[in-house]
Amino acid sequence: MSSAPSVPERLTEILSTSTSPLESLIELEGEINMKYSQDGTASDTELLSTYYSSYLICLLLDDDIHEARMIFRRLPLTLLEDDALMKALEKLVRAVGTRDHGTVYEILKIAPWHKLTEPLVQSYTVHYRKKVIDDTSLSYKTVRLPTIESKLGLEPDSDAMQDTGDDVPSQLIQDLSAKGWTYDSVSRLMHPARPTTQPGAQERITLGQITALIGNHGSG
Repeated sequence: MSSAPSVPERLTEILSTSTSPLESLIELEGEINMKYSQDGTASDTELLSTYYSSYLICLLLDDDIHEARMIFRRLPLTLLEDDALMKALEKLVRAVGTRDHGTVYEILKIAPWHKLTEPLVQSYTVHYRKKVIDDTSLSYKTVRLPTIESKLGLEPDSDAMQDTGDDVPSQLIQDLSAKGWTYDSVSRLMHPARPTTQPGAQERITLGQITALIGNHGSG
């Protein structure tokens, strides 16, 4: 009779096979803390860092910024003090809360993510950018291309921002137009389309043209 999988094995399976691992991670937290965290000291920093970084990104994918903040109150103190990724995540959660887009993109790009967590980080990058587009649609009647470029974390000289010749607009303009935005080539202003529904906490992202664009040009 085979023995039950260990906690590290279960964590690896959850992160390797589930596209929505939040509930499974929540269920695992008590056992993780009981076995690997005592008196504020992390006995397995690598495991706890992988677990909590994945947990936090899942909460951000659900737009649960309050619970993401609460996580830091129950982290082992040594993990928060000694683990570079946890320090970066604390800054990330703060930046998401204050809509500091530049800091969000920078941390998502350069933080020392664990390999098991990388797919979640990629999903969150797409999710965050889609939220930015929806928020911009609600807040602006017109927006300059450099403004939306900055909000999406795109570089001015990226392929997404370059005209392709023969009066063909940039890929960014094409993809935003596919979402209902319109572009005035005289004023060089984008006119956002209001989202049909407010994005919900449980929303999951369907990868489309703009997703592929951002994945190719915004995270390299």
